[in-house]
Parts: sequence; C-alpha cells; structure tokens
Amino acid sequence: MRNRVLMGLIILARLGGAMTVHNLRCEYDVDPIGIATLQPRLSWTLRDRAREQMQTAYQIRVATTLAALEKGEPLLWDSDKTVSSESVHVVYDGTPLRDGMRCFWQVRAWDRDGKATDWSAPAQWQVALIDPASWQARWIGPEASHAPAWGDLTLTADLVLDADAVGLVFRAPDAANGYMWQLNRALGAEPLLRPHVQQNGSWKMLPAVSLRAFMADGDQPKPHRIEIEARGATIRTRIDGKLADERTDSTFAAGTVGFRTSDNERARVNALTVVDAAGAVLLADTFDRANPAFPKLKVENGHLLVGGGMHLYTAPLPKECPRLRKTFTVAKPVARATASVCGLGFYELYLNGRKAGDRVLSPPNTPYANRILFDTLDVTPLIQAGDNAVGLWLAPGYSDDYSQWGWKWERAKRAILQLHIDHPDGSRTTVVTDPSWQAGPSPLTFASLYDGEVYDAALAAPAWSTAAFKAEGWKPVALFEPTAAAFKPNTMPPVRVIQTVRPLAVREPKPGVYVFDLGQNIAGWTRLRAKGPRGTRITLRHSELTGSDGMIDPWTNRRAKAADIFVLAGSDTAESYEPRFTYHGFRFIEITGYPGVPTCDDVTGCVVHADVTPAGSFLCSDATLNQIYSNCLWSMRGNFMSIPTDCTMRDERTPCQMDSLAYEDTALFTFWMNSYYTKWLDDIAGGRGNPDWNGDTVFLPWRLYLHTGDRRILATHYANMRAYIDALHARTPDHIYTQGFGDWCPPNDGSWQGYHGDVTDVNTCLYAALARIVAETSAVLGHTAEHDTYTRLSEQIVRAYHEKRYNTETATYGDGSQTTAILPLALDVAPHDTREALARRLVATIRDTNKGQLDTGIFGTRYLLEVLCDIGESDLGLDMLTQPEYPGFGFQIANGATTLWEQWSVKGGMNSHNHAMFAGVGAAFFTRLAGITALRPGFDEIGIRPVMPKRLAFVKAAVETVKGQVAVHWRRGADGLVVEVTVPVNATARIALPAPDAKAVTPRGPRFVGMEHDRAVYLAGSGTYEFRIR
Repeated sequence: MRNRVLMGLIILARLGGAMTVHNLRCEYDVDPIGIATLQPRLSWTLRDRAREQMQTAYQIRVATTLAALEKGEPLLWDSDKTVSSESVHVVYDGTPLRDGMRCFWQVRAWDRDGKATDWSAPAQWQVALIDPASWQARWIGPEASHAPAWGDLTLTADLVLDADAVGLVFRAPDAANGYMWQLNRALGAEPLLRPHVQQNGSWKMLPAVSLRAFMADGDQPKPHRIEIEARGATIRTRIDGKLADERTDSTFAAGTVGFRTSDNERARVNALTVVDAAGAVLLADTFDRANPAFPKLKVENGHLLVGGGMHLYTAPLPKECPRLRKTFTVAKPVARATASVCGLGFYELYLNGRKAGDRVLSPPNTPYANRILFDTLDVTPLIQAGDNAVGLWLAPGYSDDYSQWGWKWERAKRAILQLHIDHPDGSRTTVVTDPSWQAGPSPLTFASLYDGEVYDAALAAPAWSTAAFKAEGWKPVALFEPTAAAFKPNTMPPVRVIQTVRPLAVREPKPGVYVFDLGQNIAGWTRLRAKGPRGTRITLRHSELTGSDGMIDPWTNRRAKAADIFVLAGSDTAESYEPRFTYHGFRFIEITGYPGVPTCDDVTGCVVHADVTPAGSFLCSDATLNQIYSNCLWSMRGNFMSIPTDCTMRDERTPCQMDSLAYEDTALFTFWMNSYYTKWLDDIAGGRGNPDWNGDTVFLPWRLYLHTGDRRILATHYANMRAYIDALHARTPDHIYTQGFGDWCPPNDGSWQGYHGDVTDVNTCLYAALARIVAETSAVLGHTAEHDTYTRLSEQIVRAYHEKRYNTETATYGDGSQTTAILPLALDVAPHDTREALARRLVATIRDTNKGQLDTGIFGTRYLLEVLCDIGESDLGLDMLTQPEYPGFGFQIANGATTLWEQWSVKGGMNSHNHAMFAGVGAAFFTRLAGITALRPGFDEIGIRPVMPKRLAFVKAAVETVKGQVAVHWRRGADGLVVEVTVPVNATARIALPAPDAKAVTPRGPRFVGMEHDRAVYLAGSGTYEFRIR
C-alpha cells in the first residue's frame, strides 16, 4: 500500500500541470514602444508545477495586427517549430522591419516530453524612428539665443600671453560667426595683431599689424591691457593705452565676446570688462572665483586660463518654462497615434488639454555633445477626429547651473516633435514642429534642478493645449539647426512618480513655520493642497535633517536651495500643486506662508525615480539587517534617475561612475536593470580614467552578461573594453596603479586625504580584475589571441602587486587595513598559497586592531561580508554591519537613517545622507546568506550555497532572473534546518547544503552527487524542493 501511494505521488509530481509561457519581453522589456534596433531579441519564461521541466523546442510568430496573429496569417515571421532550449535573446528573423513599425507576437514551447504549450498571450513592440531620414520635424523654441547682442562696445582684457597666441572675440552672433582679433607672438617672431572674420565657420584673415612697438616682451611674457573699441564699422585697437590699429569693417553689427585659441595658444586673463558706448558696464570680471561666464575654462589664482578652442560669453540661461503650441485637424478616424518627441532641457507633451503619459524629468540626461535621446509615446487616446491642439512645455533641465561634473545642456530651450496619426484605411496624418508653432508663457516662472520652482497658479491657463484656446500675445517660434550630436531613441525605463508617502507628523517650531516628517528619506517632491487669497505665496523647503530646535537643517543640501514656491490663484476650492521640472532629496518639509494651518492630509511626498521593476526580495530574522537592506533599496532607487547619480539632495547629482561601480551587483539582484544599464553603458563609453572610476565600462558589460547571458552587450562594448585596458597598461609599465579615489570614504579624520583609502591597493586589484574580465570576454566572443594577451596581462599585474605590496612577515598587503586583505581575496588577486594566512590576518585585524568594527570605504564594504562568509566568519561580518556604535550601518540606523549615508559619521566633509555607493554590501545578502549565484551566464545553471550564521534564525530571498524566479528559504527549527529551494523551468541548480554527511539530509526529489568538504551537494531541475538537515 505504501509503495502504491509513493508511486502515485511521483506520477502526480510529473503530471502536476501543463507548461505555460509567460513574461514575453522584447529587448528586455514588456511591450516596448520605441525600440532602437531592427533585429530585436525576444525572451520568455516558462512555468510548470512538474519538476525537472525543460523546453525542447519553441515556435514564434509575428504579425503587424492582432487579427493576423490570431489567424496565423499573414505573418512577418513564423519560426516554425525550432528544436532549441533557448528562451532568452532569440533574434527576430522575419520580414525586415522598418521605422515606426508595430509588431504583435506570441510564442509556444514544447516540454521535455514533446508536448506543446498553448500559445502565449500576445505581446507587442514598436520600432522607433531610427533612421534620421525618417524625421521631417524641425527643432523649434521660444528664443533663438541667450547670447548677448552687443553692438557698439569697448572690450578690455588684462592678460599675459603664455604661449604663441590668443584671440579676442567680439560681435559674435554665435560660435561660427564674428570677429576674432588675434595677438600672436610665436617665439622668435615679430608680435602681430592678426584680425580675422569668421563667417559660417570659415575664417578670413584681414591685413596684419606689427606690434613690435607695443609688445616687445622678449622671452618673458609680460602683462598687457588690450582694448578693442567698436563703433559702427570703425574698430580701434589699443595696447596698454596706445592706439595700435584702426580699421573699418561692417560684416557684423552685434554679438557676444569671448576667446579663441588652438594648439599652442594660451593666455592668462586677470580682468575682463565690456562697456557700451555710453559707458554702461555690460560685463566685468576679475576672476577671483569660479565664474559660469566661461564655464569650461579654469580659474586659478585670480586668472582665467584661456585655451582649447572657442569660448563665448553667454548670459545665464533663462529659468522660466515656456510653452509651445499648434492646432491641427484630423479628418479621419484614428487607429493609432505615436509621438516621437524631445524637449531640451526637460519637456512635457500635451494633447487636447491632457498630458501624454506619466513620465517626468524627460528626456534622460546623457552626454549631450555626443547624443540626444528622444521618447516614443503612444498617444492614441488623446487624439480626436476634428480639431486638435498639441502643446510642449519646456524647462531648463540639466542647464548651465548644473554641476561641472555632470553633462549639461547649455543651449537655448528647444523641442522637436513628429506625430504620426494612422487611420483605419492605411493612410497617415503627420504633425511636426515647424515655423507654424507659437511660443508663450507659463505659470512656471522659474525652474532649477537644484533650487526648485516658482509656480504662479494665476497664470495657469489650463486650456493652453486645447484647440479652443486663444493664444493672444503668443509669438512665432524660432528655428534651430540640429546639433552635431547623434539623435537616438530613448529605451531606458522612464522616470515616474512611483509612489506617495503620507507624513507621519507635523510640528510648528516657530509661529507660522510648519515642519512635516515623512518618516522616510526620498527623492522627489512635495504635493501640496491649499486654499487662500489670490497672490498668497507659500514656500516649501526640503531637507534630510532637522536641528535640535525642530527647524529643518539644510546642511546636506550644500548650495541647493531645494525650495518650491506656490502662488495661489485664489480659487473658490482648494488648489493643488506639485513640481514637474525639479526634484529634491529630503525627509522633512518646511512650509511657510500657508493660509491657515496645514495638516498631514494637505501634504504628500511624491517618490520619483526611474521605473525599474523590482526583481529581488530579502528578509531575515535580524531587524537591523532588514533595515540595512531597506536602506540599500531606498538609496539605489532615489539615485536611479535618468543616470545613476551620486546623491539626491545637494548641488551635485552627477553621473558618478565610481559609486555605480560599487553597487551594481546589488542592483542587478534587486531590480530589472538591463535596459537602464544598457543606456548607462552608452553614456559612459570612452572614459579612460582610473580603475575605481572608469572601470565601470568593463565591469558592467560583464555583470550584465553573467545575469542575462547577453553576448550582444559584450560584443557592442568589446572594443571600448579593450581600449580602456590598453590605456591603463600604457600608463602603468610596472603594473602598479597609484592614482584614483581608492576605497572612498572609510572612517577618517575629516581631511580630504582621509577620504582616499588605500588608493594603490584598490586600483591595482581592480586593474587586475578588469584585465581578467577582458580576457574572459575575448574568449566568449571567440578572440583567442586577445584572450591570451589579456590573461598574461592580468597575471603580470597580480605578480607585480604581490611582489611590491605584500609583506611576508605580517601576511598583509599595503598598510594592512581591512580593505587591503578583502580586495585581494574577493578579486582573486592573492596567490592561493597566501590566502589562508591573509584571511587569518584579516580576522585578527578586525578583532584586535579595529575592535570588531569595520574600517572600510565603498569597495572594502562591497566585499566585506562575502569574504567573511567565505572564510567561515559570517557572524563576525554581521556583527560589524549591525553593531550600533560608530562606524557601521547599525550606527546610521540608530541615528534615524532610512537611507545610506555618504560617510560613516553623521556630519563631515562628505555630507549626503542618501548615497547609494555603500549599497554594494547588499549583494552578499543574495550570494552568501541566500547563496544564489549564476554558475553559467543567464542562470542556465544556478548555484545554491547558503551560508547560515548562528545569529540568524531564517533567511528568505528570491530573484527574478531571465529564466524565472529563483528562491531560497532556510530556517532553523527544533529538529534542525529546513531549506526550501525553487528552480525555474529551463534551468538546473547545484545545491550545496551544510551537513556532516549525506545521511544528515532528508531531500525530497533532487539527485545527491557527493560531499564537498562540509556540504552535501545535489543536482536539481526545475521545481520546488525541501531539505531537512539534522
């Protein structure tokens, strides 16, 4: 009887349910609109309650309509039954696609027994306007230029000519037109004034004038005052007050001023003034501080260092947010409407009074000189037959006041739109940006990424994007020529308002000052509701901290004002406002000027970040460890804007590659990051800096490959990966890399140097790992000779590092810090015969020198727990992370942290309280505490090898991979350990569990293959398995 029951259970396990197809993705995304390739890759996951299930074949069909897909004809592609287990990155191989094409697709699969699944639910994709020839639209904007148009003027420059020449530019309408008076004193030659006229980029030199009588400097450059006076067509030049030249030329009547140099041409300018004919000062600067007038030139010791091309003075870009609009008629029914659109700095698109989509802070930040990204939006529900109107609302975005360390849009605001309206009869109506559009004002009179917004509700004009709106006072738009940058589709997840947070409490520390506490540090903005008289001015200021007096403490904002101003229209009902073109990092909101007493019902925190889909989860029995994990999530999300930023609150928020490098492993376990990081890799391509910064260009493609099996990402970036390693090699003939940030922000004394931990050890270890990755990438792509070359290089780096940095007597590298042991162990740089001694020394250093506390920066902390788990000291690692004394995550949490800080102390030189760079520690929660790793790229083979610290009673974790969900849940019970493991269909797992021998484990289903040290090892196919360990 017992045997018949067991046989029945086995049969039920095998017949537990038919295999089904789920999660259809094109180029990593579900139903993407605006893909950037004509050869998209298709992926899906499979589910089946039966164990050890595999796909043995698949069939994909693709059509241009749902009806054709359901009928099975006509099809763009029918793969027929294809014998293959591949369910990830299957390349479309049908009728050639074209720009704008919309495709529907579905897939079915055959299981291990040859049984076909039902067809999946349909999915779709749409191709973007990839080919520049597909674009008919023009760039338009409200103003042609923000450069001054100075006519009659006197330009005076006090300067020292450090090299051959310098050019003073004046009456320049733009960088391709204007006058350039060059002072030229090439060594050994007669000093000359060489006047030039530039028209549309072509230079013409006017007759030169000798300056021998004015600039007889010899070999030692001397300071001179150069004065150029332009009155009508007459231009006079004086050197140190003496007339050197007078001539007439009427080519240009007005423009801006600046400098032009090339090659060996440099000067130091310690004063620059421009006055008009009446003597009014137009520009005056003595360069005693950094000056945005010439933002790409350095200021040093009171001198502007002039060199390196054309530099024109531009007035600060206006910070108001204009609107553009146009009316049009649709004469036929609408089948589908697609908008391809970009607005710089930021934009919002409106149709018939409604905003298109819910994305914010778009388009994404990117190196604008190299490329500009446009969005593709489905706007079908917003178009109507008959009269229509379209509107574009523009804002400065990442403008001239953005950090010098970021990618700026330093030109006039502008937009481009191509709207395709497809009709049921196959015809198309196209609406484009062109001279027929109008420009007008908006209620946003000021917007700054750092400083906030000013919104005057009385100017709202809510009907501005409707056909009935009377655009009185609106003006014709200006046309702009395209920049030299590539114009590419945006394929990253959009930034959105992801969730809202209600305040926990409100206080009134001073009369009329209300401070709200969200209870959570977020990136985003505040939504406010208020009712009051017209003109009431409400100010909202944001901060991460409060002081002992209960007032907000904006210390971590640095120079960012983080203030939004809401001016009421005086409506009879409550008015609502939330920003749209700025964001802040904050937990606390200070409100002043409110008409009455605001309550928690009037205030809402809006959480804003890129909409990356959650992919991982983690929970354990230790509350502090769970809070560390939560803080990691909140910091990563808050810094996932259109670029991974360094912080959320201060006047920085820049594309910090070092920070991203330190936590990408955690991000890949916790979020679906593939499209996001693909865009990021394109952003950062070409960097040749230190391993701790630009090493991201090598690490990240490899990390994506391990998680997804995506060979295309390796092939795309392979040339850049090689070029980067070759550049490092050329700079380090001895293979020791001595520059960089190092183990950034370890516990320190607050000095600038104190933030740079173990620079040589960190960068050389990273360098060795980078070379090894390029070698392995070469092998994957079939480049055998390159594999051998970079393998040798990695071995040479390892050998040189060990010879020059290892102390055999003390068994330490470098200065013997925790990080100098952690990185050689984690990155496989320490020779195998030294690893045991190095590990013992690390533990001794932690226990004896550091009294059980961590002493690591971002890279040491990234690998701290993984290394300690690997050497049998997992409890020590957890103690270090969770203990409540300084330094450690437990200390931050004890001081109220809900996100990760930039440094271990509450206040110091590195002041952010929402920095993701320490989130790298979270990877170990998955790879060690849950034990989940990819033994083969794309999780074809999964490793399950959990480490079980004594202080934890349970760990429960799951990761959504390209094959499906992997899950591990282990817990301690009265009779020992219970471990549950879930393996997705089409994958296998190697499960290694702690046990003295196989007899101590009661498995249900998987095949035992042997003992490895103190672990029993099993092989399993898909399904959920339970193990009981006595």
